[in-house]
Amino acid sequence: MQAELLQSSLPGVQAIRISSTRSFGKHWHSTFGFGVMEQGGHRSASGRGTVDVLAGSVLTHNPGEVHDGAPLQREGRRWVMLHLDVNLMRSLGGQTDANSDADVEFTRPVLQDPQLVVQLQQMFKAWAHRGAPEAADGLTRLADESALTLLCTHVLTHHTTARLPSNAPASVGKVRDMLAADVLDPPSLQALATPLGLSRYQVLRRFTEVYGLPPHAWLRAYRLERARALIAQGVPLAATAAESGFADQSHMTRSFRALLGYAPGASQRVLQPRSRRNA
Repeated sequence: MQAELLQSSLPGVQAIRISSTRSFGKHWHSTFGFGVMEQGGHRSASGRGTVDVLAGSVLTHNPGEVHDGAPLQREGRRWVMLHLDVNLMRSLGGQTDANSDADVEFTRPVLQDPQLVVQLQQMFKAWAHRGAPEAADGLTRLADESALTLLCTHVLTHHTTARLPSNAPASVGKVRDMLAADVLDPPSLQALATPLGLSRYQVLRRFTEVYGLPPHAWLRAYRLERARALIAQGVPLAATAAESGFADQSHMTRSFRALLGYAPGASQRVLQPRSRRNA
């Protein structure tokens, strides 16, 4: 058996990828759980009887729901499971105080939802390939919160008994200003939403409609523009990275190459006046 923990930057969230030929006895979790069967398949008990979960399917469990798992093939199976604290999942999904006490549960133990599979796999890939400095970055936390908000809203809306509030219009210029004002330690999505009286999902959707990018992506671009301006002023690259909100110069270099297609050093040669470069 092989197990790999994929840790989110947010508390109350954990994912684990397991590759195994063994069978697991009956047990339960206090969290909501949902994930993807990546290879093979297994047979499991659930609150709705025995089910088979095949590759490409989403498997779910409700808090307290007893389940187990046995491989369907001799070669075993590989799956990745996301575990979310109950209150956090409801909060990320935009449930209001008025309905937060209502029972919420997955309606089926196995889901066929290609969109959800893609969302989960993209998020797991991001968690598996980031370094420790990047994981501690406020922008990373904001990105994780945004991804999980979209994920939980989709899940709660399409696959549970939850009833969510509709989207509400609001001015999000204040959200942009809050992001720009604290580029080194950006506020959480919840902190951005609260002054507007909106849920995380509502402010995420509205901001994206107005500015063309979700808040974390807008802030990433804003950091790059701030870095470009500092480089043009002759600020050394290491100091530019620190003042622009990057974990370190390497983090800034990766972001430049990913979004702009070139390294900060190339930007330094182009943006700085010749006299300053030769000084």
